Amino acid sequence: MKSRIARYFLMGAGMLTLAGTPALFAGDLGRDYAHVRRENADIRRDQYRFHEDLEHGRYYRAARERADLNRDYRERNAQARDIRRDERWRY
Repeated sequence: MKSRIARYFLMGAGMLTLAGTPALFAGDLGRDYAHVRRENADIRRDQYRFHEDLEHGRYYRAARERADLNRDYRERNAQARDIRRDERWRY
């Protein structure tokens, strides 16, 4: 009898835990959107520097800026995927 009650109790507690897990991760949407805004500002700044370097013949610096732009694009896309996942689990 006691093992049956314990089993039902643990099963109920586990189901409540699983049901609340997505809500824990969905609470950071505001921070995620702020991070995307910062990434977009950084991308615009890097694009300006990249075009300035190309215009003035600083090709080595332009290559570094291009690598930085590619990294920023990857970070922004990863953040966008995270936002979509969080919105999918939002209640």
